[in-house]
Amino acid sequence: NESVDVVGTIAMIVWCIWHNKNSWVWNGIKDTAKDVAMRAVHMIGEWRAVGLGIGQAG
Repeated sequence: NESVDVVGTIAMIVWCIWHNKNSWVWNGIKDTAKDVAMRAVHMIGEWRAVGLGIGQAG
């Protein structure tokens, strides 16, 4: 479902931004915007792979 995919993508991007903000506030570690975007792209790919059952045994 396309709307579920869009919502999931937005949620993952927002989570990556939030995670980076917390990392900066609590640990003094701040990633670049490019790093945050790359993390989001990677996690979205993993989320989609799990949703499609890619890499699952059986």
